[in-house]
Amino acid sequence: MITFAPLYLAHEHGLDMERALMQTTFGGNDYGFDAFYFNPANRNLYLYQFKWTEDASAFKDSYRRMLDAGIQRIFGGKSQDQNQNQALLQLKSCLLENRTIIDGVFVRFVFRGDPREAENSNAIKSLQEELEAQKGLIENFFGHSINLVIEHRSARGHVGAISAPAKTHRYTIDLADPVQKKGPESQLLHVASVKLYQLNRMFEEMGQRFLDRNIRSGLTGDEAPNRAITRALREIVIEEKADPAVFLFNHNGVTLSAQNLRPNNGTFEITEPRILNGAQTVTTFNRFLKKIHRTSQARPEPITLRSHRSSMPDLTNATDDFIISVTVNNNRQNPVKPWALRANDSYNFNWQTSFRMNSIFTMNANRMRFIT
Repeated sequence: MITFAPLYLAHEHGLDMERALMQTTFGGNDYGFDAFYFNPANRNLYLYQFKWTEDASAFKDSYRRMLDAGIQRIFGGKSQDQNQNQALLQLKSCLLENRTIIDGVFVRFVFRGDPREAENSNAIKSLQEELEAQKGLIENFFGHSINLVIEHRSARGHVGAISAPAKTHRYTIDLADPVQKKGPESQLLHVASVKLYQLNRMFEEMGQRFLDRNIRSGLTGDEAPNRAITRALREIVIEEKADPAVFLFNHNGVTLSAQNLRPNNGTFEITEPRILNGAQTVTTFNRFLKKIHRTSQARPEPITLRSHRSSMPDLTNATDDFIISVTVNNNRQNPVKPWALRANDSYNFNWQTSFRMNSIFTMNANRMRFIT
């Protein structure tokens, strides 16, 4: 029986059925991808995941397989599975032959439902953001900048909002006394000190995306840890009562995850960084900078600010579950509700989606409301 995937390929791209079948995965080992097509005319590669359902949440496992193994196996080039699906072997061959001319990679999730359902799901949004962050790894494979476009589509022809990250976030940073440790499954932990000014530059450009994985990214400057950081900054920069080097010893520092961290002519290049712990340090420093720039208490760019350093453990080559574990264990020092330690976990997103779909009542401190 001809299935959904090859029929869609044949209709969408004008393929004959034999070719459509050859470019469709069968029998498992698909790593999140069901089919592919390369169009030499517009130089775009199309990667597909199909679900014969109206429920957008069915894509969550496919997203996870892409993130945990699929993207790396297809574009990483280091870990190949000899038992992977024949269609994926053909995809790899196609990529190697055409890597210099491919300009765009379109990842399309096709199902029978309304694409807006996917757009309104926090669980899907979180996974989509993780997939967007793989743009740097994909560009490393091609050796040039590419357009990465992620779409949710209905088999009936409706197209949802298009997600196309404009750039890969890469930064050159100075790391003092770096130490590297390996984890149990090839994760890499880099421990060093980093200039706060460089972390602030990442925050200024990336905004909330830099903090998305941090459970305390929303805390105000009135919390006790934020006040302590502000006081320390005043003593160093404005009152000149303390040496900038003491900041490194008196504060916990920050923990980041990153797609990659590599040496670069005496400095380091970090790709798609995310804060796991330390949002208070970065946001408080940012507020402090803006305040002194608005006043006459200090020069526009005080030299002492550039001397500030914070300790920075950085985690690479890690799965999402491993990163969640690190986030939980790096956020135990302040009294935080246990459920908040996994506020951005897909487990909570899934419950949230289930409650909304099934019209579950919820209670807050002041009133009861009905989720629809």
